[in-house]
Amino acid sequence: MRLHYRDQQGTPTGRTVWPVVLGYSDTTRMLIAWCELRQDFRHFRMDRMGAVEILDEPAGEPHARLLRRWEVRRASELAGVTNAAR
Repeated sequence: MRLHYRDQQGTPTGRTVWPVVLGYSDTTRMLIAWCELRQDFRHFRMDRMGAVEILDEPAGEPHARLLRRWEVRRASELAGVTNAAR
């Protein structure tokens, strides 16, 4: 998937991503995806997306594996926050 996106400063950017999770809070919807440019998981606010293109090429990894990798990463991040608060 190709995102046409504006970063926090409003600068336009294009990113090729592999979607993992669609999440939301009371005020924001987020797409969590593997970003080819950054070679890492990134969170993209949906209100900053100008357009989305569905690409013909498949993601580089099966969705179930991407999801598991993100879950492990998120658990590690949360454990670090919990340990730092002690």
